[in-house]
Amino acid sequence: MEESYVRFLQLWPDGFWLWRNTDSADFDFATFIRGLDLAATRTNANTANPPTGQDGDFEYQAGHYREADGILFLSFVYRLGTASDAPLEIPWTGRFEIRSPVALWFDAAKARFDFVQTWSR
Repeated sequence: MEESYVRFLQLWPDGFWLWRNTDSADFDFATFIRGLDLAATRTNANTANPPTGQDGDFEYQAGHYREADGILFLSFVYRLGTASDAPLEIPWTGRFEIRSPVALWFDAAKARFDFVQTWSR
């Protein structure tokens, strides 16, 4: 069975990114972002997994990005608890082709990201 969801993604000019998956295109992502402590979120992106929701999945994911030759690279680290004090860290990097100023293509998931203007509600 295929999972269906809407992914909201925000890129900041300093190379930080955050996304959230939801089941509705009507989700108020701008309000969600305003409700986060972004300073703590940026710090935690380097040291800990984001909080989980009731479904056990991450409420959001965040990390750092860079662009090179028309490719946007988003990266973050999964941290898994271990018997020792140090968590097992699994780095992830997604490669997104910049198709236009308003569209990205994520080949691994065969998904297109369309950028839209969001307005505060």
